[in-house]
Amino acid sequence: MEKPRTDIILPDGSVFTQKIMPSGEERRRIRFFDGPSASVTEELDWKPLNGLLPWHDAHFYGGLTKTYTLVSGWVYFLWTDPNVKTRCMDEGGQTITFEPGVPHLVLPGPMSVIMTAKYGDPLFNPNHPKNNDWWPVDEDFDNLVKHEKVIAEGIVRTKFL
Repeated sequence: MEKPRTDIILPDGSVFTQKIMPSGEERRRIRFFDGPSASVTEELDWKPLNGLLPWHDAHFYGGLTKTYTLVSGWVYFLWTDPNVKTRCMDEGGQTITFEPGVPHLVLPGPMSVIMTAKYGDPLFNPNHPKNNDWWPVDEDFDNLVKHEKVIAEGIVRTKFL
């Protein structure tokens, strides 16, 4: 069953979208007519699926830069640039920026609220269903972050559940 979604086209051609993501998050986004977007995501129902925590799919952007700002709650990041790095943000106002081509994973905590901004010149992925600048990472990334992801899940389970 498709999750409820609202799209409103604004007079300048920008599009406001509100929807429930497959992970259970509620996202409100405005995609400006000339490309950049800004969104607020709330982690409403933080339930592990089949025992797995609700990590976002590992991805990178070909031309866009993405900045995450934590509003409330906590969020955990894993990325390579080129070595594996991690960061847990747990105070409102903290930010992290990923430049184009940097593979990353995001784990938003229960009831967290995150603002994101995407900007730059998109490199459209012809294999993406909507031709967006969103690219999945290869298996090498998954193998690189596997150890840190297990540690992150241990910290999350110990500290926050």
